[in-house]
Amino acid sequence: MPVLKKSCCQTRCCPARKLPLFQHVNGKMLERLEAVTTPRTYQRDNVLFYQGNRPLGLYLICSGRVKIAKEDSNGRSQIVRIVSAPNLLGDRAFFAEANYASTGEVMEESQI
Repeated sequence: MPVLKKSCCQTRCCPARKLPLFQHVNGKMLERLEAVTTPRTYQRDNVLFYQGNRPLGLYLICSGRVKIAKEDSNGRSQIVRIVSAPNLLGDRAFFAEANYASTGEVMEESQI
């Protein structure tokens, strides 16, 4: 398992906070969100989530890039898209209560 370090990124100042989902979050709701947030710095090639696994939360990319890849039945991996900060990941599977349809892998040091 990769060694991760806590980041200095806080929900209050995270660039991903400008996403439409969070634009109207303030006051007590922001405090509640910060209470359940675990900011971390991920290194290149760290995997955030695996295709087929159940989501445990959402990923706010504050800085860096994440590669989203899907594996076919023959085990070959194909890049579906590259997500750059600021952005949100894992929301579709999380809100649909479904398994991840792809794997998310960090491409460069990222604050998530």
